[in-house]
Amino acid sequence: MRIWQMSLVRGLFLITGIGFVCLIVPIKASSIDSSKIATNQCTTHECSMKRIKWAAEITKHRDMNINPCENFHRFVCGNYEKIDRPNDEFEDDIMKKLHADNLIGDESLASEFKPYKLVQDLHKTCMDQNAVGQQTLDLMKNIMKSLGNWPVLEADKWNESGFNWIDFTGEAKKFGYNLNYFLDWQPESKSVGPNKTLIYLLEIAPVHVDVSTDELPAYKKYMKEVAQLLGASSDSVQELDQVIDFEVKLKEIAEKVNPDETKELSVEKLQDLEPSINWEQFISKTLMPFVDADEKPVLSVWNPTALTELLSLMEKTPKRVQANYAMWRIVQYSIPYLTAEFRDKYLRFLELTGAVDVPRQVICDEMVKTYFENAITNYYLDQFKDSQEAVRNVVFYIKSAMVNMIRRSKTLNDDEKDEGVREIFGMPVTIGPSETLSVPEELNKFYADDYVVMNNFLQTILNMNIFTMVKRFSNKIYTEMFQYDANQHGDQGMPENYANHLYIPAKMLASPLFDNKRPMYMNFGASGSNMASEMYQTVAHIGRKWAEDGTELPNEQVECFSHLMDNVTDPLIRDSRIGRLAESIIAQYIGLRVSYAAYKDFADQSGLEMNLPELSYTSGQLFWISYMESLCSANDDQDQPQTADSNNFTFLENLIMKILSNVPEISADFQCPVGSNINPEDKCTWW
Repeated sequence: MRIWQMSLVRGLFLITGIGFVCLIVPIKASSIDSSKIATNQCTTHECSMKRIKWAAEITKHRDMNINPCENFHRFVCGNYEKIDRPNDEFEDDIMKKLHADNLIGDESLASEFKPYKLVQDLHKTCMDQNAVGQQTLDLMKNIMKSLGNWPVLEADKWNESGFNWIDFTGEAKKFGYNLNYFLDWQPESKSVGPNKTLIYLLEIAPVHVDVSTDELPAYKKYMKEVAQLLGASSDSVQELDQVIDFEVKLKEIAEKVNPDETKELSVEKLQDLEPSINWEQFISKTLMPFVDADEKPVLSVWNPTALTELLSLMEKTPKRVQANYAMWRIVQYSIPYLTAEFRDKYLRFLELTGAVDVPRQVICDEMVKTYFENAITNYYLDQFKDSQEAVRNVVFYIKSAMVNMIRRSKTLNDDEKDEGVREIFGMPVTIGPSETLSVPEELNKFYADDYVVMNNFLQTILNMNIFTMVKRFSNKIYTEMFQYDANQHGDQGMPENYANHLYIPAKMLASPLFDNKRPMYMNFGASGSNMASEMYQTVAHIGRKWAEDGTELPNEQVECFSHLMDNVTDPLIRDSRIGRLAESIIAQYIGLRVSYAAYKDFADQSGLEMNLPELSYTSGQLFWISYMESLCSANDDQDQPQTADSNNFTFLENLIMKILSNVPEISADFQCPVGSNINPEDKCTWW
């Protein structure tokens, strides 16, 4: 299925916006103060200029030669061009950098709040040339000595009997070198009923060097020169050729396609599967020190076939080669934090392989965003408090409108109505994925064990690695703070119903979907309809019946919506009409009608808003235009299937018209005659 087809299942929207993994703000209907709702009467010069801009965009994109009653999408978006679409990644990076820079540069914040001080201290340490040097080199050497040292430096003094790759992996991780040398764990999310938990996936070490190209000679030279800087002789470094050979074999194994479905395994089953190593020892050394004290980990193997090959390779590989490889990984990771002579070797290697040296400022900015994402997000959300309040108001009105629709239903019985009301009013709604970390005291507690060593950049990074690893491997933290991961769900800045909990990504607070400065009819049209569609998913079952085998019993309303796409000739689309596509159509239908009713309730209480300048549209018409404006970029694909009627619609245009043709409010607002595409005589209804 094409990408644009799959995106329709998520509500038809391809939205641009500003992306963060964010904190949340719980929304309670009882907290809404209607007296504080913005009426957007627009009394400032800035507001007037924005209103002119919004009106100009509508004027630029619309095609006045198209009758809105016949093809509403083409009427609103007919002159929209690809160049009108914002550059998602560019805007995302600009906004992230803007807020990170503001936080880094505001010294007054550091003394008030430890998470903000950590952000600033890490950035300062990263930028400070004096934080790398002999002290970081000595630190690495001491850690290497504790781990048994690098055989290539010890020559015949190295004690082979003291090396065990399992012990090495566990001890190196405790120092902060969490690199996956041979075989290690990766926490993965698993759904358990309505919630999620962590399982621990056993993965083979990735090898990033492209050993099949001209990069290999440069890599060999780089490795040997670094070893000589640390004291290896020109003769002894020749044994590092065996490390290259080992990496080549490891890369071949790591890149094997997994032929089996990943399955959960007990320690006993793992021992039966691969009896060549002591799995209890491996788990106690490499996993248990980094999980919760009372954790009983659920284990899984990513690729059992590759695992067998790896363990066979380990049995055939001398311990000296294993140790040379593992210690090289330590050194290789540390080089950017060492003295200038080591960093010069690294830069020369980048030149020989065609890689680009990234400016230090960029590296430091990205490092701060990576290690302190939650702290920066907290700061980001603080900049949009008014928008958060506006979102709460929209949610309140949408919940009320959906409850009213349920209560007025002519098809639901009293018990079904009561259930629907309870589900909607009881649905938690939050901005971002972590309720706990929206509380400053909890965010402070979250970072309590993290610290920066201002004069030693390498020690700081190792500290950050330990902190991050412990947090990522904690099931307790995951289940309490990070049940919803917007990145994992392909977040596009749109609301999403996860486990009957509505999550609104913070990126929506400053995106084409929502802007607190613009009239609320635009926000209800573009973002409110999405919120309502997602809320509906929780009550979509109400009034419907299923047989014991899971087949839905005959339902005239469902059947009506299922046949809306009968004029599409593409078999892939037609085959899906009785499944998820039909459900998406119903959800969009409900979302639009509920959000429109919610805006009308808002306007009744707050007063009518000003229309946009130079446009003759009413607020109701601008609601629908704003909804459609958010879909203009979704029609870029010229390879869409056409319909089998005389309208010559693209698939998207056909789908939108089929949804809107059952919504009486839009045909009333645009005074579309009965019999037009958007106002057929017979309409599908719900509830």
